[in-house]
Amino acid sequence: MSYRYDMGGKSAQQQAIVRARDEEDRRREEERKKKEKEKTIIPKPDFISNSKGVVAYKLPKNGDYEAISFYKDNDSILELRLSGTAIVNKPCGLKGMNVSN
Repeated sequence: MSYRYDMGGKSAQQQAIVRARDEEDRRREEERKKKEKEKTIIPKPDFISNSKGVVAYKLPKNGDYEAISFYKDNDSILELRLSGTAIVNKPCGLKGMNVSN
């Protein structure tokens, strides 16, 4: 931690408050940078389908569904999601189906 020259004549309590605020600001800035970095990353290809320039990536599970995202020239054109209920429901005809197939 660096010395704050502007806090030289302040009480110990005021210095502690400013240090805590500085720590919180630093933490928020790191989180913001981390979120921004995550936004710019295209998912790594688990499943790739390349026909006429269209690439499909199998997305990680974030809920009760399986998903594939389709890209053309690095632009997202479609995100297909199949719910877990539809996959296990026999009349839907998707029972046991793998979304990447």
